[in-house]
This record gives sequence, C-alpha cells and structure tokens, in this order.
Amino acid sequence: MVFAIMLTRKSDMKNSNPFNKLRWTGFVFCLGFFAIITRLILVSKFTYKNLNIEDTISAIADGFFGNYMIPFEVSALLLLIALVGAIILAKGVKN
Repeated sequence: MVFAIMLTRKSDMKNSNPFNKLRWTGFVFCLGFFAIITRLILVSKFTYKNLNIEDTISAIADGFFGNYMIPFEVSALLLLIALVGAIILAKGVKN
C-alpha cells in the first residue's frame, strides 16, 4: 500500500514537504531500536528440538485450503479494496 501511494504522488509534492527538524532524533531512535532488537535476537536461545516440518506445513495447508479458505479469501478481498481506496485517496479527485 505504501508503494502504491508513493508511486501515485505528484512531482510538485516535493515543495510542500518542508525539511523535518527531527530527522536526527528519529535516526538515533531507530538505531537504538535496531540495537536492542539485534541484542535480543543474539541473546535468545532458540530450540529446534522435535521440530517436524512436514506436519507443520501440512497443518498450514489444511488450514488455508480447509476450514479457513473463505475467511482467507475475504481478507484478501478486503486488503485489495483497501489498496484501491488508498490509491484513490492519495491521487485525489479532480474537479
């Protein structure tokens, strides 16, 4: 959705977005967040004992093509409608 909005932006929008003074604050925050997440991943002990991949994949496939087929398709349709609506809102309506 973000890429669709970015692709529909007009070229004159560059002048309407002034320089953000909090750019460096945001950069420091993102760098700190990345450092915390990286540290948590490196410290965590992941266990892969008794992991049967075949059963997991078949359970996911049974869920998608069995009991949850209709909700999965409805959610895909709702996401498509949201994407089209976001593009229409981003482009605006010409009078």
